[in-house]
Amino acid sequence: MQDAIQLRETAHNSYDMPLIRAIDRRAREMGWDLDPGKAGRAAADIHQRSVDLLKNHKKLSQAWIEQVRSGAVSPEFAISNLGVDRATALDELTQLTGKLKTKAENAYEEALATYKAPTGTTEQQLLTEMRRTKIWDRLLREHAGSDDPHGSFLLNKLDNATPDEIAVILTEGPSWLASMGDRTSADAIVEKLRTLDPKINAAHRHMQAMTKLDTVNRHNIGRLTARLATLAPSYDEEPEGNELPLGYVNPTEVEL
Repeated sequence: MQDAIQLRETAHNSYDMPLIRAIDRRAREMGWDLDPGKAGRAAADIHQRSVDLLKNHKKLSQAWIEQVRSGAVSPEFAISNLGVDRATALDELTQLTGKLKTKAENAYEEALATYKAPTGTTEQQLLTEMRRTKIWDRLLREHAGSDDPHGSFLLNKLDNATPDEIAVILTEGPSWLASMGDRTSADAIVEKLRTLDPKINAAHRHMQAMTKLDTVNRHNIGRLTARLATLAPSYDEEPEGNELPLGYVNPTEVEL
């Protein structure tokens, strides 16, 4: 994905719109988030920090290998003298993607809240709530007089809905549908809103990218932890470039 980010930046600088559209189309197919300030840059940063951590561990290990081989110290003793900084660094990497994931989740909820929460003075908020109550009552009456299934009725209303109508459908619709056992349509309301509002869609895509990054990172941290807990002879026998034992395949087949 890093190559795609760099190629898109080059295309943007040269105003190559056909290439930009082609890259964006491929990114949508793969689920990539090509914003270098988001998942792409974070993934590259984590990768480099992981490489640096392992290279440093390999270097420190060399100072102990001969002593372990000669029997001067035990492997456990050698490992214990490498562990404090390693544990701190691994914890920092774990916390990094956890914080990014939480931040993205909060940003998505805030984007949805722009529809849900009334704004303005106390009086203006009260008037908004009263207006929305009337809208919901009207929608229920319209549904009672139609043959449309509950979910289809609300989803169709979203196509030409006013901001207040969107807010009402978003806040009241899911619980109303769930009470009738229609949880699929309840989820579909938010999904459809994402297709209608680019900002909410972007916030959702960013949240997905950070969630995937956190999943991959936590798996790889487990591999790193196991690798850094060893002082094997292979450390001075490995060819250059094999320092990073990261081979996790994302279950969603989305490359980060």
